Amino acid sequence: MKGIFKEGLFYTTYVINELIAITSKAQFEVKGFRENKADVTRFDVIIQPLGKRKLYLLPAVKRSYQTAPLEEWDGAAFEGEIQPFKVDSEGSTFSGNACYNFIGEADAIRKWIDEKQLNPKFKKECVIAITSSGERVVYPELYKGGHAVIDRILQEANQ
Repeated sequence: MKGIFKEGLFYTTYVINELIAITSKAQFEVKGFRENKADVTRFDVIIQPLGKRKLYLLPAVKRSYQTAPLEEWDGAAFEGEIQPFKVDSEGSTFSGNACYNFIGEADAIRKWIDEKQLNPKFKKECVIAITSSGERVVYPELYKGGHAVIDRILQEANQ
């Protein structure tokens, strides 16, 4: 995580919320780094969310449940507070499909991610563009199968 974030800079991150499967957005300033307790070769990020005084921890690795294997943080990270696209949790479009749901045209979202996204572990194959004409998979060539929503969107696009 030290390679993604730099101390003293502001970032915007997007993750898939594990509870209700929507795209969650967080904006924060990086205040420092701390050795991860589960994996001492990695560092957690100490963050201060915008508008708050309390410091929080963004873990480099986590477990979905107590005996699960460690998983690396795979969210999208962008430098800066202002980003050109909204996500499903910010507006009236609620998807809850366990994908990264950005509101806008697929080509523009793809260009933005390719040029600005900082995390090499980010799962681009799960990015969906939500437009007035429907949903579109932004990186169909990276998708390998196994996600019902993406399968449905790709099937509808091929008809």
